[in-house]
Parts: sequence; structure tokens; C-alpha cells
Amino acid sequence: MVLGFMFVALACDRCSSRVAAPASQNAKNPMVGQLVHVTGTAEDARISGVVISNDFMVYCLNVQEWPRKFHKRTVTVTGKLEYTEEFMGGKNSGGEYTAGTTSGVYVIRNCQIDSQ
Repeated sequence: MVLGFMFVALACDRCSSRVAAPASQNAKNPMVGQLVHVTGTAEDARISGVVISNDFMVYCLNVQEWPRKFHKRTVTVTGKLEYTEEFMGGKNSGGEYTAGTTSGVYVIRNCQIDSQ
């Protein structure tokens, strides 16, 4: 099932083929709530380890930083895809801006990691 979005390596266990992920992180992804396989480059971010593939990225919240054997290499992670705004920056009660993402992000809270 390929939708009208930029194609990235995002697959569903119950789907017969790979599906597309939205080119924009803000777009509603039909894979949210599904068990997915995401293939991309393992990088480190402030929130957690992240897998980046084309214009799509997913944070692996159980990976604080990638072990050396995975960092900057192609990995496939598996887990339930979520979209959350819990890491967005904003203003605190004193009117100061807080650190965080500029929009909601895709996350897998418990990534199972397979290297390529």
C-alpha cells in the first residue's frame, strides 16, 4: 500500500508491502499505532537515539545514545509507532522559551534493534 507521500523504508507487520511515510513530520501517518519496521541511519539526538531515513525520522526512546557498533550505520528498528508532542519546546511560566522540538515527533518507546 503506497500513499501519496515521500517513500521511506517503513513497513507494517500486517501489511503485504512497504508503505510510505509523510514527507512532513506534521502530517498524520496511517502507520501510527501499528507495529512497524524502520530502516535508516542511526544518529544521536538530545531526546534519544534516532533513525533517519530520507525526510522521515523516528526517535527510539529506549536508546539514550547508539552503541558504537550501530552509530552512523544502517539499522532497522521495530516497534509500535507513536506521534507525540510531549517533547515540544514552549514558554515556561516566566515567559522564557524552553528547549525542545518545534513540532510533534514520531517515536518508538521500545525499539528492537537489528543491524544491517
